[in-house]
Amino acid sequence: MALDLHINVSGEIFHFDISESLHSSIFSNKTRWSSLKYLRKIKDYYRADSIFKENDAILFINELIQICEVNSLEGIDIKEIKKIINNGEMKYIRVSSD
Repeated sequence: MALDLHINVSGEIFHFDISESLHSSIFSNKTRWSSLKYLRKIKDYYRADSIFKENDAILFINELIQICEVNSLEGIDIKEIKKIINNGEMKYIRVSSD
């Protein structure tokens, strides 16, 4: 069961999955996730339903990219996310659990 990550850029919605293993890796003791204001809002895997709009969406996605790159975490296509967000205006990000 993965978390659904929907990114709305310029009115087009892109879907990514945050697997349970990636979620566990992000919030492990090895990462410094607690200082990440927006990312920590999805710490509870089963209550991760969140919407980040405009500037908050940018801050959330930047935290996700940062933690994945700094800790060499795999399981989500960071290059594709970067490409998408650089090609338009981010409206919102929705994270939802099953």
